[in-house]
This record gives sequence, structure tokens and C-alpha cells, in this order.
Amino acid sequence: MILATLLAKKIPVMLNWTVGIRGLDYAHDLLQLQTVITSQKFLESLENGDLGKIEDKFVFIENMKGSVRLKEKCRGWVLSLLPAKLLLNSFKLSKISAEDTAVILFTSGSESLPKAVPLSHHNILFDQSAAIEIIPLYKEDVFYGVLPPFHSFGFSVTGLLPILSGLNVVYSPDPTDNQRLAREIDRYGITIFCCAPSFMKAVFQAAKPEQLKSVRFFVSGAEKTPDELFTYVQNLGQGAKMIEGYGITECSPIVTANRPSEPRKGIGKPLPGIEVSILSSESLEPLPAGKEGEICICGPNVFKGYLGIDKNPFITISGKVWYRSGDRGYLDPEGNVILSGRLSRFIKIGGEMVSLGGLEEELHQIAKNKNWANEEKAFALAVAVRERESTKPEIVVFSTVPLEKEQINQALREQGYGRLAKINEVKSIESIPVTGTGKIQYRLLEEMLSQVK
Repeated sequence: MILATLLAKKIPVMLNWTVGIRGLDYAHDLLQLQTVITSQKFLESLENGDLGKIEDKFVFIENMKGSVRLKEKCRGWVLSLLPAKLLLNSFKLSKISAEDTAVILFTSGSESLPKAVPLSHHNILFDQSAAIEIIPLYKEDVFYGVLPPFHSFGFSVTGLLPILSGLNVVYSPDPTDNQRLAREIDRYGITIFCCAPSFMKAVFQAAKPEQLKSVRFFVSGAEKTPDELFTYVQNLGQGAKMIEGYGITECSPIVTANRPSEPRKGIGKPLPGIEVSILSSESLEPLPAGKEGEICICGPNVFKGYLGIDKNPFITISGKVWYRSGDRGYLDPEGNVILSGRLSRFIKIGGEMVSLGGLEEELHQIAKNKNWANEEKAFALAVAVRERESTKPEIVVFSTVPLEKEQINQALREQGYGRLAKINEVKSIESIPVTGTGKIQYRLLEEMLSQVK
């Protein structure tokens, strides 16, 4: 449907149905959507069927399929035999520029309302070509695409890349169906499995090691990959490798990746043709290797700007335009990027910056070491902050298992944390809310906190 939309000289807008009515209505109003192509079967599977304003714009694939006549099918078959140049003329596509918008994606909205990101044909194709340069691919490879195409990882890496590179690809509709994913990896002989770490971890827990024997590369992105996933892949003992990449929707999306032939360091080096610089958050001056600051990206994969908002995410340094990612990190002497966390996931307490992401990661490790969870209850936690006027910020831990704040604070003190990183409250929750791509929805957690007087 995406390719058909492009052939019809329209711009596909990928709607993330997991963001809720607020996010969908925002997309509807911002882009003045006229047609929303979907499936009746898909809608029947949704637990919450209220999708807001877009419901009035639905066109169902099932109805479209029945309207395609035999004559049109035959014409499509004949056209498929023609060379690309003749097809471009036949569909009147030759006037499309490489800089024209190829797709509109939305950011995850895990910390704010989703932002509309237009990516050009050149943005996407450059990024894919750069990725192919660093990952050895063979004609026998089989990709496994399980991430939804409304996510930049799912749209570009597991969606378009195998099709445009001529490789086999198997698509599965639900990244949370762990048993099915394990069976299909084995059944179809998947060699490259790309997925977010949260979903990949669940597959590892559900799969028997022999079901994963065909996989050469496990490629993770969209969030930090836990060390335990690298250990698991290494222990498979079949030469498989875990590759961690770092990507941003605004960058089409891959920025850096670990090279399969080199030792893993941080989130790897930038792809060929892409530059990364670290800027001081205060002075906005470039920092030397080893100094932590804001990660900025420059390259042909970087978008031109958001739709509908005035925020300028760019900075010009020595004549070059850099995208300010909002992520913190530093460069090691070899040019690898070491990620620290989100700028917006930092709070200032007592004049000092406290990393909520770093604190969350530490608590996960503590919980594992102290066996805070049992096998009967899935364990997950997230760290959020409650900010009130005239009082200092309060750090709140959401947990799926019963924990006491004194228990957590004592564990943090044992790890050498100072009094600034003090947990003010622990809230029990049935499950941590996540986006459709596995990212924690911190915005929803903070909204829950703001509703408590």
C-alpha cells in the first residue's frame, strides 16, 4: 500500500494507532487527512476501537481488493515486465525530485506529542545505502520484519531495505506474539532479525535455542540494548552476532551501528557519509573526545524540519547544519558514540543534574542482582518525575512488583548513589505503558502523576 501510494503520486502518512486519540487527532488536524487506508480485520483486533476523527476517513483494503478488475490485474502484470525507465514515464514519475517528500512519519511521542517528520527520497535511500556498506549481506539472507511501518525502524530497515536490496523478507503482524515469532524464525530460516530490545528479549525467553539457529545477525535499535541480550546471543554458540544501532526518526533513521567485524563499543561509529559531533549544552561549542554533551548529526539522511511547529532543531557550526538530537553522549578516541541518555530525561536537584535514564538502568541491574521479582510475575520498572510549584522535583518509581521506597533507596546507597538520587515514592502498576515499538511512554506516566493531588 505504501508503494502504491507513491506510484499514485501521493505522500504516505504513517499513523501510529498506539498513541491514542489525542495523537491521532493531532495528526488528522495537522495534515488535513482526507483518506485513511486500513483493514477491517485489523480494526477488529483492537482492544480499544475509538480512533477519533480519522474514523470518518476510513477506506478498507478488503473493499478495494474486491473492486480490482481482471483487466487491471493483467495490465499490472504487463507493466511489471517493463524496464524501470519506461515505468517512470508510464506512471509520470520522472518529474519527482530526490528532495521531494517520500513519507511522513511521527516521532514516538514517549515524552511529548508526536512530531510530524517528512523524509525525502534521498534521505531514505542514502541511509539505506550507507547501512548496506557496513553489514555483509548475501543473496541467501532472509529478513524478518515484525516492527510496524509507522515506526521509522519498521518503515525503513525492515520494510523498504530488503525489498529495495532484492533480499527475501518475511513479515509478521505482531511483535508481541513471542511464540509465533520463535516458530516463524525457525520455519522460514530467518538470517537477519531486526527488532527493538524489549520485543527481542521476550522472543529469547520464549524460543528454544535451536529455533534461532539460522540467525546470523540480531539487529537491535529504538532503545538501549541490555547487556544480557548480547550475552544470550554469544551463548547461542553458532557464530551469531548482536548488532546495536542508534537511530532517530529525523535521520531516516540509522545514525550509528556497531560493525560486525569489530569489538562492540557503545552504539558504534556513524554510518559512512554521516557525521556526529558532541556539543556543550551550555555553550553550544563542540567538545573533544571523552567529554559528554548533546549528540548532533550532519548528513544527507537528516530531514529538513518538522511540520506544523516552529521549533528549530538545527544549529549551524562552521557553515555546517547539525541536527540537535536531544540525546546525551560522548565520542571515544576511536570515534564510537557512547550514549548517556535523553536531555529531557535529566532533572536538576540541589543544583546537580540527575539522569533518570541512568537511574532507571541502575535499578534494573539492582533488581536482577537482588531477585526482587519472581518467575510468576513479569518484572518491569520505570522512573518518572513529579514537578510541583514551590517544591523540588520528586523521583517516582513505577513497578510491576511490590517494592518499598526505603528498600530501593537503601540499594542505591549501597551502590554509592548520593542523597540527590532519592526515590520519593513507589507506585505499583499492572504493566508499564509502552508505545507500539516498545518504548516506555513516560508522558503517560507523568500525566498519571499530575492527576494525583
